[in-house]
Amino acid sequence: MSSIEETIKSLFSNKEDTKSIVFEWENGAAVIKTVGVNGLEDVKSALDSTKVQLPIFAVQSIDKDESVETQRTYFVQLPFVGENVKPLRRRDLGVLRNSINSTIDNLKAGHIHVTMEITNVDEIRVEELEKRLLTACGSHKPKGFKW
Repeated sequence: MSSIEETIKSLFSNKEDTKSIVFEWENGAAVIKTVGVNGLEDVKSALDSTKVQLPIFAVQSIDKDESVETQRTYFVQLPFVGENVKPLRRRDLGVLRNSINSTIDNLKAGHIHVTMEITNVDEIRVEELEKRLLTACGSHKPKGFKW
């Protein structure tokens, strides 16, 4: 099993501390730029305006009633083409995305609940992500999310 496969499995496993992975496309192959334990916080600090990147991170939903607390994990993908990426390199996003999504599917590791394409860190709005996550939750709408 490759390091990418192992890292993806650790992200989708509730037994591991991994909460985010940022992938890049380098010399015709997907590579891991960073692996983090702080989810969205780590993703924001890893984004590079000169790169094509594919961050995936975990978000914990919190649903507390009087006697029961339920937590579910949802996964967000933020396909990123930095503002300073040369036009010919922008096409790498599709190849990178297909490569990583195919690996996730082949491993049967889990699935991505929300995807939002961005070109800079300021476009990451928690309110928008929460709205999309609530839609993805279906009938299991939580009372909040732990970022």
